[in-house]
Amino acid sequence: MMIRRALALSALVLGVIVAAPRAHDLAQSSAVVTVRDTGVLELRLSVPYEDALHASAMPRQPQPLFLATVSSMTDARVAALLDAFQAALQRGTRVVADGRTVPLTSWQWPAHGEVRATIRRASMIATLGLHDHVERLTITASGRTSELPRQVQLQVPAAAGPVLLTVVRPQEQWLRSGALSAPITIR
Repeated sequence: MMIRRALALSALVLGVIVAAPRAHDLAQSSAVVTVRDTGVLELRLSVPYEDALHASAMPRQPQPLFLATVSSMTDARVAALLDAFQAALQRGTRVVADGRTVPLTSWQWPAHGEVRATIRRASMIATLGLHDHVERLTITASGRTSELPRQVQLQVPAAAGPVLLTVVRPQEQWLRSGALSAPITIR
């Protein structure tokens, strides 16, 4: 009976691991700042939440112990931990355009349930001693400048770890259905 339960649990855990979505193979954080012609700046952060949350909340605990601790917390404690982490990340994230800080608004965060599922999956993987790619979750925010900036800089808190930054200025045009678009020059 115990062997059947152990096999069933192993199958369930492996099923969860195999079915886990993979956003990207990059294990570190990444940021994309999109600069629109209207002066709107859009920030998209992809963060390995279990690593960033560990560095922010319990940096002295070994990672497997941290994952097990958070996995066993009540929903209210996880919510409080995530709210504190998100507030610190928001306070420590800064976009500067042409030397002036751009206030960021409209923050969008992963749902607490999504973060909790990611941490539980990472805890199961660590418990089994397996290696898996880190799952990154996405945070977005936006800001506005009075004119199109010539240069953009980004600062994020240390808990985010190293961040690969990409700055994009899209060239947009409307297409007619069935017609080839006008050429777009790649700069």
